[in-house]
Amino acid sequence: MDVKAIAAGMIIYVKEQMYISEGKIIFSGSDEIIKQPDIHIPKFVASNIIKTAYSFKNIAVKAFAQEQSVIFSNQISGQKSALLRDYDQVYFQIPIGGGRASAYVKKGLLHNGYIRGQSPDHFLTVCYIASWLIDQGIPCTVNHNTGADIVAQFKGELCAFEYQTGGGNNSIENLNTKRQECIEKYGRMYFIGNSNSLEKMTAVLDDISCIIARGTQLKNLLNDLCSQTNNVCDNIMHTSASKYKVYIISALWKRRSREFREKQNGVCASCRTNVGVNNLETHHISYVHNLKLHDNERHWIALCEKCHNERHPYNNEMQKRDISR
Repeated sequence: MDVKAIAAGMIIYVKEQMYISEGKIIFSGSDEIIKQPDIHIPKFVASNIIKTAYSFKNIAVKAFAQEQSVIFSNQISGQKSALLRDYDQVYFQIPIGGGRASAYVKKGLLHNGYIRGQSPDHFLTVCYIASWLIDQGIPCTVNHNTGADIVAQFKGELCAFEYQTGGGNNSIENLNTKRQECIEKYGRMYFIGNSNSLEKMTAVLDDISCIIARGTQLKNLLNDLCSQTNNVCDNIMHTSASKYKVYIISALWKRRSREFREKQNGVCASCRTNVGVNNLETHHISYVHNLKLHDNERHWIALCEKCHNERHPYNNEMQKRDISR
């Protein structure tokens, strides 16, 4: 018997087996929707069909999900069972904050325990972090092959993220080289680790301040980055400009800056020139909302004067670079 129904504001005509996919009604294995604008639809049929549909909470996240062929259960509303015809359900650990959720991976992508040549943990973690950022309105790109896993843009400033699962070759050369390349290209970079990789990364990385644990620490970092603005005066929300000026010339800041630059052995993190500790300057790669967090090596990088000037194309006094020798 033919069934007449309405879904997602569109009157359609449905034959044979019916199910819901992304707000559409699919039949006979086809994605075709046939419009029948003059058909009278019984109310009970329409309401039964509409309540079984699922939809994305954010249209930008939907576009990313279609591009990556993966949907996360906490990013959609409605009936999720409709996904199982075209997607494989995979349970995973949520990397931001914590907890577990379901991921729906397009059928055929999960092959011999891998998704596009990566472990499900790595693939889903990278996709989830990127989709979370997109949901916050942060532009970002994902690269599953070479380069940084995620490159996000926080109010005009780029930041790279690399997820390390504990497998592969976590050598000093590989991780330190990747960090240096990312810093030169994007300005700042973080390694995200799990329980298997954190200890390994701590042992091999020259600068452990770039290591972030998935879970609460990652959530706090991303929330911090998302709340930034380009304007330094506005960024220091809980500290007046005058207090910031006092802080940046204080003995405490000069001592902290000196200690940080000494750890870099006089080498500029951008051009890799050894200019000596006294000729390095501490650059803030991100400005946060209060002085307590501002006084954190996680937000700094040591640069020579030339490279530091290139990072600060500003004119007014508050936006000039913080020279700290």
